[in-house]
Amino acid sequence: MRVIQFIILFFSMLILRTDLLQAQSDDVGSGRALQLDGVDDYISLGNIYDDLQFPISISAWVLLDQNVTNWAPVFVTQDNAPIYNGFWLIVQPTRISIGYGDGLGENNPAFRRSKTAEFSNISNRWTHITGVIRGPVDMDLFVNGIDVGGSYSGFTDNPMSNTATDIAKIGYWFSNSQSFYFKGRLDEVRLWNKAITITEVRSDLCRKLLGQEPNLIGYWNFNELNGVTLFDKSARSHSGTLIGNPTRVFSGSPLGETSLSTYRTDWTGF
Repeated sequence: MRVIQFIILFFSMLILRTDLLQAQSDDVGSGRALQLDGVDDYISLGNIYDDLQFPISISAWVLLDQNVTNWAPVFVTQDNAPIYNGFWLIVQPTRISIGYGDGLGENNPAFRRSKTAEFSNISNRWTHITGVIRGPVDMDLFVNGIDVGGSYSGFTDNPMSNTATDIAKIGYWFSNSQSFYFKGRLDEVRLWNKAITITEVRSDLCRKLLGQEPNLIGYWNFNELNGVTLFDKSARSHSGTLIGNPTRVFSGSPLGETSLSTYRTDWTGF
């Protein structure tokens, strides 16, 4: 009987230690990031944010692969099939765009509204991007804390649509019957249900968050050492599942305890 009890206790402890290992994280410096291959890697967050409305703000540290030529999706709240739904933040080496769909159709600019800005090539280096949407023609785009302006496309003035069946994702976007995957490294994805200001963008850009900040409804710092779970550090706890085979790597993004810099008033490159 004692032998059986010992075996049960041993395996119980082994399972416990495995669970602890899965939950371990690297919080030293900038910690970890995820390397996505641009083929089939992404993070599925599940059916969440169906009640999301404007204003919203989304930010992330990105390191685009130098071979990226198409849109690289950072964050998408809805599947966008067969209609434009939710909002998306997407980036290219020389462009950034944030937009949303009204749920009334697809493959037609009448059913969406976006803002896109162009700038000098940011590939192969860590870059901070932020998108803010207050309404159809009230959006902001920031790159490394600089407002990069941009122009609007699409024509809808309707509010954003969200459905009860679509899946939110990091690194994957399906739009107009095409699949787009992020290629490169991602770190520190943050989502707020408020319009953050340029002052807030800059004060938090290189600063780690606690996860309990007001209006923070999604915070993925990518610091897990292993496993297939990407933990949401916000109060919402919308943890995601790694799909494909994203690789956990040391980050190297400029994250620390404070965010201090002198900013220009416009974007002129690095």
